[in-house]
Amino acid sequence: MSTDPVTFTSGKAHATLLHPWHAPDNRALWVGLSGGIGAGKSTVAQFFVERGAVVADADTISREILEPGGEGLLAITPYFPEAIRDNGTLDRAYLAHTVFSQPEQRELLESLLHPIIRRKAEEILRTAQPGELAVYDIPLLLETHSQSMFDCIVMIGAPMRERIARLTGNRGISEESARARIEAQVGDEERKRVANWWIWNAGTSSDLNHILSKMYQNLF
Repeated sequence: MSTDPVTFTSGKAHATLLHPWHAPDNRALWVGLSGGIGAGKSTVAQFFVERGAVVADADTISREILEPGGEGLLAITPYFPEAIRDNGTLDRAYLAHTVFSQPEQRELLESLLHPIIRRKAEEILRTAQPGELAVYDIPLLLETHSQSMFDCIVMIGAPMRERIARLTGNRGISEESARARIEAQVGDEERKRVANWWIWNAGTSSDLNHILSKMYQNLF
């Protein structure tokens, strides 16, 4: 691929090549997709799905392993017994409130769940064949020090007001909770330092799709 700087723009959205990368010769291209909560990662992941990529979603895996009898639920029960209901299900709202208000509890939870999530994600990604795309939608790519997994990292950001609007509208959480979750993550400048491609999702859904299509044509 070319190492010349490249930027695709549509409306207020843009995709910029920040650091060059190199495709592997004899296996699937592993892409790390990350960014701040509410920035639009799921939309970008769906874009890749529609083009035949093998996509592993960390949030989906997390939900699955926290179902009754799941490996994740069994791992956290001794440490967060008050978050387990009498019927054996997880009180997700209680757990979320606990970990986002207490950083040390969040770190404990992540230390228990992230190794399980990563292992299951890698099992999915390894099903991609040479010449195909294997995309890992991983919100906490930097926080889990997962950069070395990938050939190319695509980071996505968006204005704060739009991120809060998505979280309060789509997920039904309060603005206070939305801000707490955003502030618990690393900032965009840190994301840019490791990103090969930086996507600024500040326009319409049509703008985002346009710049993704241009990026895809040049990348893959």
